[in-house]
Amino acid sequence: MILYLAGLQSIDKSLYEASHIDGANRIKQFIYITIPMISPVTFFILIMSVINNFKMWTTVQLLTGGGPGDSSTVLGYYIYKNAFEYMRMGYAASMSWILLIIILIITLIQWRGQKKWVNY
Repeated sequence: MILYLAGLQSIDKSLYEASHIDGANRIKQFIYITIPMISPVTFFILIMSVINNFKMWTTVQLLTGGGPGDSSTVLGYYIYKNAFEYMRMGYAASMSWILLIIILIITLIQWRGQKKWVNY
């Protein structure tokens, strides 16, 4: 929310004034000015959220320990278990590289999609 607040505060007020003079109501201002102007912030939050969700293993470890029958195991926790509980460092390292490639692919897809967003 702090990032969105910073993005909203960076929008130039003259854009809203010009659209008001042109006859745009609040909904049109939101759709055609606010959303496009905060699209870089949305892009940043989206990438950071995806990366954070892939490395979220502390919550799983503290709350469920992988859950009943590994039902709440995420990839980061599985890498941790293989590296430090089962002592399979090579396997965990290769899974870490796969995780890096997955995050890179998702980031590149988002990066290409971001080019279609409007940036002023």
